[in-house]
Amino acid sequence: MKISKIIIVVNLLCGFAFGQTFPNPATLSTGQGTPGNIDPLWVVSALYPNNPPNPLSATYSPALINNNCAPGAWVNPAALPAPINNGNWITQNGIPCGDGTNGYIYFRLQLNLPSACNGSNIATNGNYTLYLSGYVDDIITDVFVNGISQGISGGGFWPGAQLNITLNNSWTSGLNYVDILVRNTGNGPYGLLMVADYSASLNSDLDGDGIADLNDLCPCQAGSFPDGCCAFVASPSGNSTQILCNAATIGNLSANGTAIQWYASTTGGSALPLNTPLVNGSTYYASQTVNACESINRFPVLVTINSPNSPIVNSNQVYCNAATIGNLLVSGTNIQWYSSASGGTPLDVDTDIISGTTYYSSQTIDGCESLIRSQVLVTLEECDVIIHNYISLNDDGINEYFDLQGIENYPKNNLEIYNRWGVLVYETEGYNNNTKSFKGISEGRVTINSNAKLPEGTYYYNLKYTKNNGITVQKTGYLYLYIN
Repeated sequence: MKISKIIIVVNLLCGFAFGQTFPNPATLSTGQGTPGNIDPLWVVSALYPNNPPNPLSATYSPALINNNCAPGAWVNPAALPAPINNGNWITQNGIPCGDGTNGYIYFRLQLNLPSACNGSNIATNGNYTLYLSGYVDDIITDVFVNGISQGISGGGFWPGAQLNITLNNSWTSGLNYVDILVRNTGNGPYGLLMVADYSASLNSDLDGDGIADLNDLCPCQAGSFPDGCCAFVASPSGNSTQILCNAATIGNLSANGTAIQWYASTTGGSALPLNTPLVNGSTYYASQTVNACESINRFPVLVTINSPNSPIVNSNQVYCNAATIGNLLVSGTNIQWYSSASGGTPLDVDTDIISGTTYYSSQTIDGCESLIRSQVLVTLEECDVIIHNYISLNDDGINEYFDLQGIENYPKNNLEIYNRWGVLVYETEGYNNNTKSFKGISEGRVTINSNAKLPEGTYYYNLKYTKNNGITVQKTGYLYLYIN
């Protein structure tokens, strides 16, 4: 009598870092129970005399734990090394050992798998591997994963005739089916013994925690416990809303914990490099690792990027004789001046200005300095009246009026200011900076309403003054009125 029988050893090399649900290899052996009872995991198909269908369309019924069909011929499960010697042979239920006929049957193992192992998608070839050692009477003709042929065949039923199988593709998140197609070429039952591939499992440590995958209950998560798993690690803590400046990166985020790692999602994915640029309005998630165990839950942080605009300045400024950085006209908050468009050290306000040089200003708002700096080309002239052609009406005490520096030395003067359409909006004689200064209000022989607030914009001035030697000087140009 020729008996068809299979023994397969199962080894799962992968777990899931966020809720370990990959089974331990030793728990997948066939026939875990008392002979004569129904197998708790494996099922078996009907007999197909020839041309078996795809396993996904076959019908299945419970398999029987049965070691007695070929005493002394089949490999003895008890002779296998621990802990994989906990299984028995399985056969069809209700068919006596001597009543088998030629044909094919499937033995099926159903696995409910998570989507990732060590943060990597199990659908990607090689990210999740299942090692099998199978004994069969007579022969395995193919192995299927979710109905896809793996092109694997061979094996036997005596010691040393096992077929070692490696399955590392065709997996999906959720239910998966491993189907072993067995052919019997003589009389007798169809049997299967499956346990973890002992040598492959013992030499593999997928998560690198020093616990062989054969004994690791959590093979996809490095653990500090003897079973390869982790104790619960709380998520980090900190400020769940963080305001950062300009080109901030992951390395600028903060969280309270040990060995902090940042992710773009609440679960799964790879840790983000510290130089990853932050995106305004995005949420990032922090984990911590304690004693080689990473927290399952992650701490969310909503990021706001503060990017102040550059200050408002007149890009060409002319000063008489000498001036310092503190004399430069600018509208903004917490102004700093530099000698370059980027980098460098802020210039002291007492730094002397060099004619023909460009200086660069930034402003700082809520602790964040503007990334782009406004530039000013400065010219120094030999002159007696210095015209500062920038007015900023924001009540900060700076540039609040049209500053004609030195005009007080020439009380015989006349100032006219026109808007961009050539309409006179301001006119006075005896202009001075202390008691009679232009502050954005129409005045004098104007062609619009007198004492009216003028709108923001560009205006043109015409200044005449008489020097002590009787010579009359006329200066014209533009000024900018800024209203905050």
